[in-house]
Amino acid sequence: MKYLRLLRLQDHFIIFGGAISAGNFLRIRNWDIFLWGIAIVSISICAFILNELVDSDDCDKYSWNKIHMKRDERYDPLIVKTMFIIFSFLAAYLSYINGLLFWAAIIYTVSILYSLKPFRLKTRFSLDMLSQLFSVTMPVLAIGWKYGLLEKTIPFAIVLLGIGWSIILPYQLADFHADKKAGFKSTHVIIGMKNSIILGFVFAMVGMTLFFLWDFQTTIPWAFIFVLLSLYSCFRYFQWYKMENLSRQARSMQEYVKIVKPIGYLIVPYLLLIWMLV
Repeated sequence: MKYLRLLRLQDHFIIFGGAISAGNFLRIRNWDIFLWGIAIVSISICAFILNELVDSDDCDKYSWNKIHMKRDERYDPLIVKTMFIIFSFLAAYLSYINGLLFWAAIIYTVSILYSLKPFRLKTRFSLDMLSQLFSVTMPVLAIGWKYGLLEKTIPFAIVLLGIGWSIILPYQLADFHADKKAGFKSTHVIIGMKNSIILGFVFAMVGMTLFFLWDFQTTIPWAFIFVLLSLYSCFRYFQWYKMENLSRQARSMQEYVKIVKPIGYLIVPYLLLIWMLV
């Protein structure tokens, strides 16, 4: 149980929801989509393990930094490495039997390079953002490709990209001070907090505009919940932009994460319900 807690499995569930949402959008009810969802969650867990091992001195109180961990939470490096190998093989196997091994290999590579030294895409201007956007859209596009509906899936992936990234960007901005202190050259550090807030707002507006432009409110009304979350994000972006104090902005964003993250946990059950009813 200790290692399950360390992996923070609840934070990976939303990735599973990406695969389910693609199935819902395409109106495909096939268990292969579930297997693909498990595969990309496994990749996400591998990326998370590597990130925590590389950033062992992370100041985040939920990190694997030993100063934040209770004695009974200290981990055995051998067990952690074994888990990394197991989840890597699980992702490869499920992707292989699903005919999506090539897609999984690309997602896995980008996810690993995000934290792996000396590449560490997370610390490089624009590459951190591109890798995150890549990770949001590729699992969805893979479903479209598998069923010969890639062209149809692209508009949905674009909307999900704009809306989804606008919702989760504050998660990253909340660590602005820590990232800047660590010397990261991440996009949000280079362009600054104010411009990052504007960028998140723009992504939200583009995503929501395309949602209605492509009549998704009629064809997939179940997805309107994402628009509501994005609207809430826009409201908070407006509040943060007016704040002059960076510390106050960061605290407010941390409060935002505490509100939005639990809602994110409910997204997957909601999407599964749509899967069964629609």
